Amino acid sequence: NALYFSPNWENLAGVEPRQCGGERFELFFHPQHRPLYRRKLDEMAALKAKGEDKPEVVFRAQYGSTHRGYRWYECRLLPKGYQTEKRYTYAMLMRDITPEIEAERATHTARIEAELAQQGRAEFLGHMSHELRTPLNAMLGFSEMIERGVHGPIGHPVYQEYLENIRESGHMLLERINDMLEVAEIELGQAIIRDEQLRPEAVIGLARKLTKHQAFCHHVTVHLPSAPVQLVIRGDQAKLSRVLANLLSNAIRFSRYGGDVWLDCRPTADGGAVFMVRDKGEGMTSAQLRTIRQGLDRQLGIFAGSPEAVGIGLGLGLAVAREFSLLHEGKITIESARGEGTIVGLRLPPARVKSMATPAARRRVALLAASV
Repeated sequence: NALYFSPNWENLAGVEPRQCGGERFELFFHPQHRPLYRRKLDEMAALKAKGEDKPEVVFRAQYGSTHRGYRWYECRLLPKGYQTEKRYTYAMLMRDITPEIEAERATHTARIEAELAQQGRAEFLGHMSHELRTPLNAMLGFSEMIERGVHGPIGHPVYQEYLENIRESGHMLLERINDMLEVAEIELGQAIIRDEQLRPEAVIGLARKLTKHQAFCHHVTVHLPSAPVQLVIRGDQAKLSRVLANLLSNAIRFSRYGGDVWLDCRPTADGGAVFMVRDKGEGMTSAQLRTIRQGLDRQLGIFAGSPEAVGIGLGLGLAVAREFSLLHEGKITIESARGEGTIVGLRLPPARVKSMATPAARRRVALLAASV
C-alpha cells in the first residue's frame, strides 16, 4: 500500500495522491508493467530477508493513467523501516526519464532505417549488376568474334582499332560491375574469402596482367620486384590482385605520359607485409590527401550514404580496394605531396604472413623494414 507521497508527486506523475493512494497505487502502473512492479517488491523483500546492508532495486516502468497518458520513470526501491516483524516499509524514488527513452527509441529507429536502406541499396546494386553483366558479356563476345574475323575479314584497318577499343572498354566496365557486385555482397555479409597460401609474385603478376593494356595505352612502364619476395601470404588471390590492380590503375592514370610506376612487396617490422604502388605523377595537395584519408577511415560501407556520396573522395576503384583490404584485416595507406607523386600501400597483418627466409635472414629483413 502507498502510505505517503511527496509534495510534488502530482506534478511528477500527473496523478493526484488521493487517486492512487493505498492499494490503488499499483493500478496506475501500465498494465504491462504491473507484474514487473510486483516482482521488484518480492526482490527487495528477498534482499532484506538475506540481511543485505543497503539493498536497492532499480527498474524502469510506465506510470500514469489512460486519461492523462503514461510516462516512463526510473524507479528506485529503498528500505525505509518496519511496519511489523515481517512487513517492511519502502521508499520509492521516481525520476521522469520519458525524454531519454524517446531519444533512445529515435536513435534505435534511425539505426534500423539506415541498415534497411543500406541493405536495400546493396541488394538493388547486386541485382542490377547481374542484369548488366548478361548483355555486356554478349557484346564482348560478338566484338571478339568480329575482331578475329570468324566469318571473314573486317576490311578497313581503322575498324580493327575501333573493335579493340570496344573490347578493352567493355572489359574495363565489366571489371567495375564485378567490383560493385562484390562490394554489395560484402555489405550484405555474403562475401566469401577463399583463403589459400600465395606467393606475392603471383598476386602482383595477376594485378599487372589486369592493367597491362592501360599501361600500354598511357605509355607507362610498370616496374615489378627484381627478386622474389621471401614471404608467403594467406588470402584470396582474386581479391588481393583486384586491390593491387585498382591501386596500379590509379597510379597509371595519374602518371605523366611515358612515366614510370613501381609495384613492390616487402615485410614490415611487426611481421606483416605491405604491397607498395608508387608513381611520379603530380601528387595531391594536403586538402586532397586529407579527403582521401577520411574516405579510407570511414566506418560505414561505400553504399551506406546517399547515392551521390558513394565513394566520395575516393573514386570507385579505391573504395573497392578499401573494402577488399578490410576483408583481409588489412588497411590501405596513402602518402602524397604535390609535384612528388603518390605512394599507396596495402598492409596485411602478421596473421596473414608467413616468412620463407631463414631466422638470420628474417632478422636482417626486420632491421631493414624498421629502418625504412
